[in-house]
Amino acid sequence: MRWLLALFLLLPAGASAQAVSDTLSEGSPSNDEQSPDEESPASEEPPASGEAPASDETPASDETPASDETPASDETPASDEAPASDETSASDEPPASDETPASDEAPASDEAPASDETPASDEAPASDETPATKGSSEVGVIDLLRDRTGGTLSLVRKVSREVEVIRVGETFSATPGLALRPGDAIRTGQGVLALQSPDGRRIEIAERSQVRFEPGKALLRLGTLLVETPSQFIVQVGESTVTSRGGVLLVRANSKGVGVLQVLEGGAVLSDGMGNRSLGSMQTTEIGGNQQIQDLPPTSRDTIVAEREARFSPPVEQPRGTVASTDRAHIIVAGGLTRLDRDDFGAIDISTRVRIAGPAWAHAAVSLIVRPADELAGYDMVLALPTRFGVRFMAELPRSVFIEGGADFSLLFGERCTSLDGCPRSFSVEPGGWLSVGVGLYIHKRVGIQIELGGGLHRRRLPPASTTGSEIIFPELQAQGLIGIFVRI
Repeated sequence: MRWLLALFLLLPAGASAQAVSDTLSEGSPSNDEQSPDEESPASEEPPASGEAPASDETPASDETPASDETPASDETPASDEAPASDETSASDEPPASDETPASDEAPASDEAPASDETPASDEAPASDETPATKGSSEVGVIDLLRDRTGGTLSLVRKVSREVEVIRVGETFSATPGLALRPGDAIRTGQGVLALQSPDGRRIEIAERSQVRFEPGKALLRLGTLLVETPSQFIVQVGESTVTSRGGVLLVRANSKGVGVLQVLEGGAVLSDGMGNRSLGSMQTTEIGGNQQIQDLPPTSRDTIVAEREARFSPPVEQPRGTVASTDRAHIIVAGGLTRLDRDDFGAIDISTRVRIAGPAWAHAAVSLIVRPADELAGYDMVLALPTRFGVRFMAELPRSVFIEGGADFSLLFGERCTSLDGCPRSFSVEPGGWLSVGVGLYIHKRVGIQIELGGGLHRRRLPPASTTGSEIIFPELQAQGLIGIFVRI
């Protein structure tokens, strides 16, 4: 009987223990390891005595919460163990993950100033400073170019035919405004040029010269070089060195490294086999020789100044007009046709003109004109020798072209009919006047061609109509066209 009562009491406890164990089985396995019999006393205590102390025993009650924490097992407590769950999120750590600002650090990644610092990368000033650095490395810009065509140094506006630039082994024609660099060389034929550097230096290179440039230095291999500089500049001639202290100096040299130094203004030091020699204004000495320093005669200085003004003076913009010529005389040989005595003659003309002053020239010519004598028996041809003496005025135009014109007094030497009875002939001289105009072209420094048209009146005499009458005298027109070649002197 007592056994049955105990069994009856244990059944509810077993059911509740079973429920607890099922609940715990959903929780941690450590709770499943505990037998229901061990927990029954704890579960029995509340119904048995309802002692609050037993239920207040925080350990026991804390354990029941452990059993009651079944929701807590599902609850995030287990997952919610802030440390543990937060540690999992430590991998996700919002602070860490949220520290995307730190990783993204918009300031760092977005530091557009740093990465995009276009000012720094583009640094327009730095890249744009290249012109400044380039300008400082330039030898100078070709400020003036002149080619000698037809005996006259004409201004070059596009491409020179007489001045060449040699750069890195390549040779090309010089052009106005071309910037020269260190290492470039200049070779002039019948032409000159002037360079203007950024620091105010002017370098003038004469005809038939060869110069190579280096930073702060010019190597003169042949020819003439004039330097006007506000600061120090070096001219190398063979083994000799000319150092300008500022001013104007002229250096001439041949291919053997021997030459002349002339200081017009300022001072210079010449270093050669004789040591160092210091020259002042208006002094001269020999380069590569043993000549002592001498004073420069004023006439030499005046000659240099005059040549410089004629060759290197900046052009004065003005309408196209006459150009001064250095020619003193022309000898012309021409051929053409002459209309004389109402017949056509072939003509050979030899003439010369000599400059009097400026555009005025003295002119003299003699011609030989010939035609068949068809109207006279016993005559094969008719000859005449026209001669002319007068003046010509010439105007030289750009591109080696010139125009000329003038007036002459003429004498016609030849045979004329003295009678209508068989037309007997006798030698006579007939005076006349002549006007001519022409145009020409200088094709070489010593040669030119020209075309000339002329005409005038000369006296013509016819035999008398009868034996008792007098001869008939009247003016007759004479015209001539010639084309020829001339030598320039």
